Amino acid sequence: MHPHPANFAASTGKSRPIYRDSPQIDAFPKDAQFIISTHSPVLLGYPGAQILSFDDGHLHPICYEDTAPMQIVRRFLYNRETFLDELFNDHPSLFEERHD
Repeated sequence: MHPHPANFAASTGKSRPIYRDSPQIDAFPKDAQFIISTHSPVLLGYPGAQILSFDDGHLHPICYEDTAPMQIVRRFLYNRETFLDELFNDHPSLFEERHD
């Protein structure tokens, strides 16, 4: 029986991941590998994950902090007001470097 993908991201009211308590995860060998395509910074941050990017026209490893989802979330969290203003008014590139 394969775990449902939602088990990896779901959490309880205490913000504790359910997947740790899921007996379905134990059904896989310890060296099992999964290929997950996502833009979720939570799933990308899974401990021990190897993150591969298709940016720049070729497949290559990328650090968690350098992924586009993390860059977008970081910009939003550090300066929400400016982020939303630019998003709805200026239509900037969310990936360009900022020197605020």
